Amino acid sequence: MWFINTGSVGRPDDGDTRACYAVLELAREGVQVRHYRLAYDVARAVAAIRAHGLPEAFAQMMLRGRPLDAVL
Repeated sequence: MWFINTGSVGRPDDGDTRACYAVLELAREGVQVRHYRLAYDVARAVAAIRAHGLPEAFAQMMLRGRPLDAVL
């Protein structure tokens, strides 16, 4: 059994604010996992968080690329 962390689009934990996703390729030769990072408009996402009255900690998670416990 394998577990693959596909990354996060809105809850980064590693300080990289870009979105992350994974592509899994299964072939007879073996298994390959590739992770990709994509920039997106973090400021716009933060503005939406604030506009909807969500906790400021959620905005800080996006801005810093850190988990909730790190921004509290």
